[in-house]
Amino acid sequence: MHDWWIILVASCFGLISSLDVQTIQYRQHSNNSIGAADVRSLKYQIHKMFRADEIRAAINKTYPQAQCFLDTYYEKLRKEQIELIKKYVAIPNLPKIQRIRTLFREDFFKNSFARKIAHIIFV
Repeated sequence: MHDWWIILVASCFGLISSLDVQTIQYRQHSNNSIGAADVRSLKYQIHKMFRADEIRAAINKTYPQAQCFLDTYYEKLRKEQIELIKKYVAIPNLPKIQRIRTLFREDFFKNSFARKIAHIIFV
């Protein structure tokens, strides 16, 4: 969730880009709470597909975080940014078909195909 917060700040107030160079050393080990799994492996993807409760919980955590972001930076955001965040925060209160329409209309999808499908199913 901390990565998502940083991306929100960068996208609203700065610039997002990627570097093809390693800038820090990131240590992975089997006891990591986050990041130790190979998320590109078929085994991981299959496992995730059958963990609907985890997927739904992860998606549902983004709405209060977006509201917190809006509350924190409201005075510094442009009108269009405020409206977009409000649309995202409102998603859980919409009927299912409107939630899906909003995902498509505003392009609120995650970055991979599997995550897009999961978002449609579990939104």
